[in-house]
Amino acid sequence: PTSYEVYINTLFVLSNAVVGFEVKLLDYVKKNGTICSSLSCLSFYHIVFTTYNLDQSPPPRLRGLTRINNIWSDGLVYENHLVSGDCSDSSDPNSCENYTTLAAVYSFGYTAVSPSVSEAPELFCVRLQLSEIQNSTSRKSLDLGCSELSLINDSSSSVIDTNNTLHNEFNTFSSAVTWLNGILSAHLVFSVAPPSPMNQLAGVIEYSLDCGKSWHSVASRAFFESHIDIQNSTYFQSWQADLELLLDTAPTVFCFKISLVDILGPPQVPTFLVTPDFSPVPNARCLTVTQTPVPFHWPLGYCPNCIDPSTLCSTNADDNDNTSLR
Repeated sequence: PTSYEVYINTLFVLSNAVVGFEVKLLDYVKKNGTICSSLSCLSFYHIVFTTYNLDQSPPPRLRGLTRINNIWSDGLVYENHLVSGDCSDSSDPNSCENYTTLAAVYSFGYTAVSPSVSEAPELFCVRLQLSEIQNSTSRKSLDLGCSELSLINDSSSSVIDTNNTLHNEFNTFSSAVTWLNGILSAHLVFSVAPPSPMNQLAGVIEYSLDCGKSWHSVASRAFFESHIDIQNSTYFQSWQADLELLLDTAPTVFCFKISLVDILGPPQVPTFLVTPDFSPVPNARCLTVTQTPVPFHWPLGYCPNCIDPSTLCSTNADDNDNTSLR
């Protein structure tokens, strides 16, 4: 059968581990398959894993290249997300494993376009190879085997809202905004349903650290996660927006606006993730910043004991712009 062989080769950087590191594949969030329209097919593959140092030092940063059929490219993504464990069932706290130290979340995604289902790849084979740059004997190799890229469905149905915006949903249990040791990490996950699930979208994020007084986009990114999900007969592309900032002090609230546009389809009004029932800032969503990471997919959310951002923006109206970028 037609297949893709994928090798992820990565070097550790900024790591102080002296006794090695651990890697855990979160196979319960792996996504793979093929979806077709009348014109072409899109095959996709997406995995997520955590990594942490065994000496309980801060989690390592990974950087590397991906070799796909002997062609090298980027592919490994640090999700700007720190966790204290992981939960295989986002509705059951008893499914969670607590780590002995903080871990960083990484993902890898790949897509391939084919002219027809008969020419689409049937298998996607992945091997993860990690090594620590300060210690060449400290290595990990995970052979993830081959996954079948089965046909999900053949569809190009429109799911445009009546106000001519793209339908979207924010993922509360996967998202998190954390400040630790002078670093603000924001990981925002959402789904969007374009007219066709294969449409190519472009996105941008704006954020505010002072409850909407000022807006910025530096050091941010929004991108397709390389997988498509079906919810109630609607095809959703999975997206994330990430951000990492050096801040002298911890902000209390992180507000953001994410806009998307369908760049190949008919003209569309960019869509904003608007939640007026919960947001103290118009046309934006606001999250409380935490300094206590929780497990990945923690059923109670990334900040179960946090004060509502509407309350913080109201009580700190005169003192919510005291953070400084550096």
